[in-house]
This record gives sequence, structure tokens and C-alpha cells, in this order.
Amino acid sequence: MKAHFDSIAESPYYAHIFMSELMSASRGGSTQLDRMFTLYLQPIGLRIVGLLQEGIDSGEFRAVQAVQFAPSAMARLSLLSDRAAAAKVHE
Repeated sequence: MKAHFDSIAESPYYAHIFMSELMSASRGGSTQLDRMFTLYLQPIGLRIVGLLQEGIDSGEFRAVQAVQFAPSAMARLSLLSDRAAAAKVHE
């Protein structure tokens, strides 16, 4: 996750390009965004859900719906990562 935000922050143009892709996707699709999702995000997401399900099945994690929990957990980790990075900047 950190690498994703670091790569966008590398250049003032990357954030604009990324947001343009997201906007074009909402207006009828973006083949680049679809390709990125298929090649990178979907396999990672499926792997995370699989790992969560393994933990649930073994009793290490409490029983939750892994498909529902994974996005919430990732969002929380992203928020914590952003806060930690912001705290370092203000030290």
C-alpha cells in the first residue's frame, strides 16, 4: 500500500493521471483501469481473502465474512499508514 502512494507522490503528474483514469472509468469505462484491476488488484484481493479464510477455518480469526471484512481491514490499515506518515512529516 505504501509503495502505491509513494509512486503516486513521486511526480506531481501521477496523481492527476490516476484521477483521470478513475474519472474516465465512471463515464463508461477505462481499459487501463480494467487491466490494472485484472492484473494486480483482483489477484491480491483474492489472496488476502484466502488468507483470511484460512485463519477463520483454523480458528485463529473469529468467524466473519472474509469478502466483506477484507476491504474494511485494508481501508483501516491504509488510514493508519497515512497517519503514521503524516506524523513523521510533522516531527
